[in-house]
Order: sequence, then structure tokens, then C-alpha cells
Amino acid sequence: MQLVVNHNQSLLDLVIQENGNVATAFELALLNGISLTDPLIPGQELNFVKSILADDEIVSYFKNKKVKIATGFQNNETLLPQLGIGQMAIGSTFIVR
Repeated sequence: MQLVVNHNQSLLDLVIQENGNVATAFELALLNGISLTDPLIPGQELNFVKSILADDEIVSYFKNKKVKIATGFQNNETLLPQLGIGQMAIGSTFIVR
């Protein structure tokens, strides 16, 4: 079976979605000759075999909800705005009284 990678998906996202168990990430990585931390390219096809460690309850949950897990983000995307004391300049945005 082949899995097609979606935008912002990691290997861990794929194994949780398809096997319901993050421990199967090692199996998927070995099967495809990649590292757990290798960035995946959208549209990339990976070989996939259902693991004996799969948790069918979790897999069916995501399938029934029609959820595609994609937790990754690009380095140029910011999760939180750069605010706080570390970003302030004394006398400009941080006033001492």
C-alpha cells in the first residue's frame, strides 16, 4: 500500500493517522529508508504496511472524523507573535518610570 504525504505532515503524523501508534514510526522509516526526522515533501509516496502494533480504535476515529493529521510547519511560519520583554527596547517600547 502507498501513502501520499499531505502539506505539513511528518512521519509521526502519518503513523498516528494510519496505525494509531507512534511506536510504528520506526517500522515506516525503515521500510522507506528514511529517518524519523527527515522532512517529507507534499505528494511524496511512502510504502506502508499495517503494523501488528496498530491501534484500530484510533485509526477508525480519525477515518470517521475525516481528519488528516498535519502538525508540521515551515521554519518561516511563526506560531506566536514576537512579543514580551525580550522584544522590547528601553525608552521606545518599554518605558521605565
